[in-house]
Amino acid sequence: RVDFKLEEWAQDTFDMDSLALQVVPNPNGLYPLSKYTSLLGTPGLTAFVGYEGLVEVNEKVISLKVIASAGSESKVEYMRSLGADVAFNYRSQSYGSVLSQHGPIHVFWDNVGGEALDAALDAMVPKSRAIICGCSGTDSIAPEQRYRLKVGLLYISTHVQAITSPAIDQNAFLIMKKRLDLRGFIVPEFIPQFFGKFMAEVPALMMQGKLKSEEAVIAEGIENAPQGLVDMLTGRGNAVGKPIIIVAKE
Repeated sequence: RVDFKLEEWAQDTFDMDSLALQVVPNPNGLYPLSKYTSLLGTPGLTAFVGYEGLVEVNEKVISLKVIASAGSESKVEYMRSLGADVAFNYRSQSYGSVLSQHGPIHVFWDNVGGEALDAALDAMVPKSRAIICGCSGTDSIAPEQRYRLKVGLLYISTHVQAITSPAIDQNAFLIMKKRLDLRGFIVPEFIPQFFGKFMAEVPALMMQGKLKSEEAVIAEGIENAPQGLVDMLTGRGNAVGKPIIIVAKE
């Protein structure tokens, strides 16, 4: 494990080693070890924690229409094959236009942030909820260049003066106006509560074909890992599935 000192790492770096590293069962050939990077790893556990612990899963939620977005046509087709009711490419269609046509939103699962969250605030119904587990839309962007929510009218009142800024487009006020419930989380804080149940249920559902995932090899050999990561972050990969790097096969 890394001797983690926050001051030696980039801003917003999280010490995942201290909370998230777990010994996983040997699949004994039933499924590839790469499944522990996708459905049986942090991505799958994040979804499991979100729906088991943060979304009130009931018949109404299970029957909701699913609207999903991705950044390539191949990924859009994959989402459709999994059963998404509306799947779209955010590079060719705006979030706002799709949500205005196919919304409104009752439960918003967000791992993108930025424009996606901004558009969702417009489309969410009163007293709906957003479960926020990531901000991939700004992960590779410098903090000062990241997309900001529209904050609207600023009004500061004191005993001696009142200051207002010019009125601009605004979305952040909708959190109050619609009484929205926005909950951010990171999966390590829920591992003690949910990891055992996750490993008891999800592998079996995967083996039954009720849960599916894909993995995409973006590089083989540690020497090719940097270029593989660059391709993934700049959109040149476009592979469907969880990107993985094969360091060694033996």
